[in-house]
Amino acid sequence: MENPRRNFVLTTSRENPYRDLVLELGSLVPLVDDTDVNCDASFNYILGANGSLFVRLSMVGPYAMLSRDQAEGRSRLIATEQDCDSAVEREVFRTMTRAGLHLLSEEQLTTEIDLALPEVQHASVYNALFAPEEETTTRWPE
Repeated sequence: MENPRRNFVLTTSRENPYRDLVLELGSLVPLVDDTDVNCDASFNYILGANGSLFVRLSMVGPYAMLSRDQAEGRSRLIATEQDCDSAVEREVFRTMTRAGLHLLSEEQLTTEIDLALPEVQHASVYNALFAPEEETTTRWPE
């Protein structure tokens, strides 16, 4: 696909399809909106008193990313309940899956796809669902 249109981002951000989920997550842990409609195709939130969790909710479909901050600026993806290290992470994970979201693994996110994006040399599922202008690199430990 060449030259995908992004006009859906403004429409989706106004519709706010994840409003109830975000309210529920905010009742579990402190939550800060980090969404940038100028470059993202997702709603982005920093969760936790120390901002240790990061959530991306795709504007394209029912897909999400959940990650935990690690040392040295790295993040650890949480794609299954077994990846959770705390009761808070488990509750955030369960809340997201109850809402019908599919939390994606590193393998799924880094899969290359046929999508022409101006800023990205090799587009991936991550680009298509969350960040179309961000070059996909492995930011997550293996």
